[in-house]
Amino acid sequence: MNGVSRVTGGVIKHPLLERARDEYIPLCRDAADGIVLPLLGPTQSGKSIIFNEVVPILRASFKDARRGSIPIIGLQVETVSEGRTKPKWIGIELLKVLDHPIYKHIGAFDENEHYFPSKGRDETTLRIALKEAFQKRFTRRICLDEAHLLTRTKDPEL
Repeated sequence: MNGVSRVTGGVIKHPLLERARDEYIPLCRDAADGIVLPLLGPTQSGKSIIFNEVVPILRASFKDARRGSIPIIGLQVETVSEGRTKPKWIGIELLKVLDHPIYKHIGAFDENEHYFPSKGRDETTLRIALKEAFQKRFTRRICLDEAHLLTRTKDPEL
């Protein structure tokens, strides 16, 4: 794994990062469908670097010739409210990546040209649409970078 140093402009190889990547890729490739494999580490430890290398490798490993297939999804989780991400946002973003005809234009510049009433954007409907879309697109893996943002809550006890 090579990275360009912001300080020196040179290439730096980090053996621990390379080792983590080399151990994580086979786990992701060989895991049974439906298994959650978190990549944990402190801030600035290289998790996103590994994520950005794992997703293309998984896409190459899980090529599917069936029409419309999207076996691997890579999604960068973003905060939408007070440093948190809402599950509804994740659902809509996944449906957009899956090119769902009802949800694919939400938030796009041409959204008004493809307007659908907000009916159908509740979490239950989104879950049903996701389940169907994953099956129809033959989705095998969903890779989320910054997934820890899903765990943030306003509840002080949690």
